[in-house]
Amino acid sequence: MNEIVIALDAMGGDNAPSETIKGCIDAVSKKDNVKILLVGIDEIIRNELNKYNFDKDKIDIVHAGQVIGNDEVPTIAIKNKKDSSIVVGLNLVKEKKALAFISAGNTGALLTGAITIIKRIKGIERPALGTLLPTEKGYCLLIDAGANVDCKANYLVQFAKMGAVYMENVLRISNPKIGLVNIEEAAMTKKELKKKKAILLQRNVMNCLKTLKLILLEMLRQEILRLEYAMLLYVMLL
Repeated sequence: MNEIVIALDAMGGDNAPSETIKGCIDAVSKKDNVKILLVGIDEIIRNELNKYNFDKDKIDIVHAGQVIGNDEVPTIAIKNKKDSSIVVGLNLVKEKKALAFISAGNTGALLTGAITIIKRIKGIERPALGTLLPTEKGYCLLIDAGANVDCKANYLVQFAKMGAVYMENVLRISNPKIGLVNIEEAAMTKKELKKKKAILLQRNVMNCLKTLKLILLEMLRQEILRLEYAMLLYVMLL
């Protein structure tokens, strides 16, 4: 079985590094083929790891002497903090020393760093944040969960394709259903823009559902519960 190497930002997120390292220990104890590279301040990580018994071959520490706080401006932080756990972790992926990098830290910095360091996939103009939401029969994917308010029609097509690949390869859901979701009441007046986006989706993505006209987040939740294995495109049409 091929080893899967994942880089983890040990310094990012609530109650880090204690909670991130706790999750790391749990992961390697359950997955035989996973190795985790904990990225962050060596001494702090090592002191936390000493609290646990684990297979030392499955966890390594990659020192990063800086941390990007949640209150920092993403572009400035990525530029000035080259030794931060986020920048170092992303470079591990770029250098093919890790297959993926995970961080619960500054989301803007993570996204900015991913674009500038790893670069976008060919053919993708704008990245998107995906969030899994529970349904009665599994999960659906909300993409973009970053609330892009100026999505062009071709961005939505790209979001849909990326989301479909994720659902098919990670959750093993073949031919996931795709719907266009709108929760902005004022957007309903922009009929031509909405129509153009829906048409482009139907032309480029198989199995596209009809546009879901939802006004409140609670209504969104209720609608999701009725969908079996849907992937939703969150969009605010302004």
